[in-house]
Amino acid sequence: MEKKAIFFDIDGTIYSYDKGVIKDTGDAIRELRANGHLAFLCTGRTYPMVTDDIRNIGFDGVIAGGGTYIEFGNEVLFKKEIETDITNSVIECMRKNGIMPIPEGHKYLYFEMEDKIKSVYRKAYDTYMRSIPDRIRLIDMGEVRAAKVSGAFDDNSNIDSVIKEMEREFRYVIHNEKLLELIPRDYSKAEGIKLLINEIGIKWENTYAYGDSFNDLEMLKYVKHGVAMGNSHKDLFEMVEYRTGDYDKGGIRESLERFGLL
Repeated sequence: MEKKAIFFDIDGTIYSYDKGVIKDTGDAIRELRANGHLAFLCTGRTYPMVTDDIRNIGFDGVIAGGGTYIEFGNEVLFKKEIETDITNSVIECMRKNGIMPIPEGHKYLYFEMEDKIKSVYRKAYDTYMRSIPDRIRLIDMGEVRAAKVSGAFDDNSNIDSVIKEMEREFRYVIHNEKLLELIPRDYSKAEGIKLLINEIGIKWENTYAYGDSFNDLEMLKYVKHGVAMGNSHKDLFEMVEYRTGDYDKGGIRESLERFGLL
């Protein structure tokens, strides 16, 4: 069998803040690699946000930050960083529109002071403070070096104003009506996959991807076999070819077995 490359989103695909990584999913990915295939994370999270419980599953590489960082084995193949003045402009734009900025870098994740953390982001904030305290910095305590900028919002936030003001520099994705993700234009999970498979010599015909949200759509449509998790937004099902079970109900194993990869 030819070697395949399989790309996994994190949140809602192999992991949740409530349940972590489901054991069956971790075991399936390890089995996949034992069968000679390559498993990659392909996530909107930047590199420091990939916590150890996720890393410890074992992967051959990482595409992080929505395609702004690419790693294969122990080698960094590519990384993109936003110019500091643009990052500062995004931070101020979000603040004036009632959005809590969360700059995400290749080394650090940046937060506002504790008393400014929005309630809609509290669970994620507590998880990061507990699991990666050494990778967290305060926004106002020095230079912010970001690859992308997310923002937590609520009913009092003006996300349309931020999107309009930043549209020349960034494309955007809205997650669960509480998180705005700004990614530098010309970067995406799909572009990251394209660069990676060209670099390591994997045929496009041997590519698979798993995701659950609209920031996965380009990736799911680019690969040969794009699979939406059962817990995805229902509109996503109409846009991709394959569907599997929920992330916490064996969906990953079910699909890998169906493709004959396990």
